[in-house]
Amino acid sequence: MRGRRYALDIGGKDKSKSESALHKAFTEGRLRIVVETTQDRCVDAMILFKAKNLFGRQLSKMPGEYILRQVFDPKHACMMFVDEKDNVVAGICYRPFFERSFVEIVFLAVDYEFQVKGVGGFLMDVFKEMIKMDIKSYENDYMNDVMAMCRICRKEVKYLDMFENEPDRSGRQSLYLIAYADVFAVGFFKKQGFCEDGVFDKWIGYIKDYDGGTIVECKVFWEINYLRKDEVIELMRRRVDEEMRNVNGYSEMHRIEDYSKVKSVRDIPGINKGLDNMKCISKIDSGVNDMKGIPDINEGEERAGDKDKISEESEAKTTMRMFIMYMICDLKMNACAWPFLKPVSANDVPNYYKYIKKPMDISKMAKKVEDGIYKSVREFEEDVRQMITNCLSYNGKDTQYYKCGQVLLKHFEMRMETYKHVVDKIG
Repeated sequence: MRGRRYALDIGGKDKSKSESALHKAFTEGRLRIVVETTQDRCVDAMILFKAKNLFGRQLSKMPGEYILRQVFDPKHACMMFVDEKDNVVAGICYRPFFERSFVEIVFLAVDYEFQVKGVGGFLMDVFKEMIKMDIKSYENDYMNDVMAMCRICRKEVKYLDMFENEPDRSGRQSLYLIAYADVFAVGFFKKQGFCEDGVFDKWIGYIKDYDGGTIVECKVFWEINYLRKDEVIELMRRRVDEEMRNVNGYSEMHRIEDYSKVKSVRDIPGINKGLDNMKCISKIDSGVNDMKGIPDINEGEERAGDKDKISEESEAKTTMRMFIMYMICDLKMNACAWPFLKPVSANDVPNYYKYIKKPMDISKMAKKVEDGIYKSVREFEEDVRQMITNCLSYNGKDTQYYKCGQVLLKHFEMRMETYKHVVDKIG
């Protein structure tokens, strides 16, 4: 529904700030986390109906009657984020198969106003921690599947510390999440730890089959508190950072006092030391120098030792190529780049190439760099903008893809502005 007003406000598209805002909203009572199932006679049917409407809006290709049946099926439950006005802003409809060590995710949706803001990731993190507690209750009470639904599903999460204080985080049976993902959702699921080439097979013959969908699975680790995963990752980064400081002094800052003296890449302060470090790494990983498009380290040293044989034009091309490669890597690292990594499949989106006459994606740009097709940074910039234009023109403003396109374009423009002096110099 366009123009819908929600009581919940989690700010802009900065993921880290949005997740902090979500935690704060929950703590202050502006966001509720509830679980409902029709197995319980006290079920809040209105909240379930609102969840059904959310799934219907976001999963437009799914028949409304089918969604209604699944949401109100007693074997299913819905975990939802609800704001102060009782609007469902995000939700997961699922069916537990605890006796077979997995949970089927039937539907997952986030309202378009809250997409690309970390809501989906936070929803999944809470869900993983919740089903850990639920399967423990199931095991301890020796319940069967249907009886367990009544006990474990209708609840409201009052505080997130109930997950953080969980004493037993290891040594328990394996637990998996299984979902059918369409081509547009695979990227999201992969960011949440799902994979397509899984080994778990106890779901076969038990879950619903969808045409055109891809089975994805995620192992839920008992030893990880998913609500604190960012802290764990930050701790690991600090450890790696400390080790790298001891190895190669990579953190040393080098300032360029006079840009007019920078005639080539090797004139950048500290670059030669960096190449020496790369040479050490290449001895460990012999495959580094075999990568297409990346100059051999020794070859680079020969060029440095015999500059008279290298034309300025060749040096400029190398600089341009390295810069474009850097920009492509930077784009790929962005959290909103997943819809643009590969070409759109004509099998998954049959009419795409009927409307999009100049298709472009990040893999195609990388291939053009490898083949030496780009003659200037401006040509690369035109391809990036063409890729985003295709996305914005084909997808509706309410879709996740449109929002990803907006975020990636803003990120790219900020990067180009930051390196404007470099672009002006190399063309």
